[in-house]
Amino acid sequence: MEHRYEDLPPEFVYEINLQVTDTLNKLRQDLADRDWIGDITSLVTSVPGYLVTIIVYLIALFLFMLELPRLKEKVYSYLSEKTQDKVSFMSSRLSYVVSGFIKAQFLVSIIIFVVSLVGLLLIVPEYALLMAFVIWIIDFIPIIGSIAILGPWALFQLIAGNVAVGTQLLILAAILLIIRRTVEPKVMGQHIGLSPLATLIAMYIGLMLFGVVGFIVGPLIVIAFQSAKEAGIIKLNFKL
Repeated sequence: MEHRYEDLPPEFVYEINLQVTDTLNKLRQDLADRDWIGDITSLVTSVPGYLVTIIVYLIALFLFMLELPRLKEKVYSYLSEKTQDKVSFMSSRLSYVVSGFIKAQFLVSIIIFVVSLVGLLLIVPEYALLMAFVIWIIDFIPIIGSIAILGPWALFQLIAGNVAVGTQLLILAAILLIIRRTVEPKVMGQHIGLSPLATLIAMYIGLMLFGVVGFIVGPLIVIAFQSAKEAGIIKLNFKL
């Protein structure tokens, strides 16, 4: 690191060395003070409990799936034939939307992976495949996305003196961000039945109201509203 930073001001290099040394000392102290035997014992003793919980959950899920047709029939028995048709329409519509949402996310992720791989092959070919896969996984996280990997990586390269590589990584991060923000609403709109503008607005409002989960909840609420309106459950026939 000192060899890399020889052209930087001595005060800056000293501060970096001081911070790195303090961080490593704190990490060593934390590792030394930790009760590793107690942690391992606690982990081992909790494994049977987790296994029992998982088994019970799987059995409950299996039994619930078996009972689902009967529960559906029971609920429908309290509805009129007209209401049954409306509820059935809404259920099929929401199922179509959920499957469309998964397909849209998969298609966008494939585009992100291909662009990342091509870009990294031009910038750092020795790490291209591995980092493209990491970016593809992280990009599923709303808001953060690929910038969480490419941002710190580019910053490190710039500090290390590799200005060209750092700049190229920043450009790649900007390209991926633009692709995600422009292609995603259009692809999702095509697969879930909303216009790109309506999808974008629904995602943004969902983010503001519900946080990260709002990226999924927002469009689903809009679709549920439209389905209820098309089924006649919600009627907004008014004029000003």
